[in-house]
Amino acid sequence: MSVKNDKRSARHVRICLKMKNRLASQIEGKNEKEVKMEINIEIPGKPQAKQRPFVTKKGIAFTKKETAVYENLVKLAYRQKTDYMFMGAVEIVINILIKPPVTISKKKYQEMIDGKILPQVRPDVDNVAKSITDALNKIAYNDDAQITYLLVKKRYAEKDGVSVYIRENKEMVF
Repeated sequence: MSVKNDKRSARHVRICLKMKNRLASQIEGKNEKEVKMEINIEIPGKPQAKQRPFVTKKGIAFTKKETAVYENLVKLAYRQKTDYMFMGAVEIVINILIKPPVTISKKKYQEMIDGKILPQVRPDVDNVAKSITDALNKIAYNDDAQITYLLVKKRYAEKDGVSVYIRENKEMVF
């Protein structure tokens, strides 16, 4: 084993010990139930609003194809990240990222990306949130009634997508 490899492995051990100590200091004085679980998922592609179900003459309701495909994409993104199921109260922050239109000036494009101009276009934030929270039913939590705090933001970005941050809510957020 060379000296270079010895230095690398020693550095790796130091980094691991620092991480272990940092985690231990965060948990110190708290029992396991007081540590909050946090999950952040990224859903690529254009955000899809929850559409109204199609109802037949006999009264049978069907979810539209676009909604079902998007909900499956959300489920897949969550399952690829983790299989953790939240059992108690949950808080969710959803960031909807919309790509600016192509037919605008560079100045206006930059203002949109910088957040000086906010998107007032479809999809609606409430319908995108509904699509995501319904998709995570029985996947991230037993029922969306567990959601006690929900924040949804829509802004322009370089590419379309949605980021979803989920964590246990054991205290008032306000």
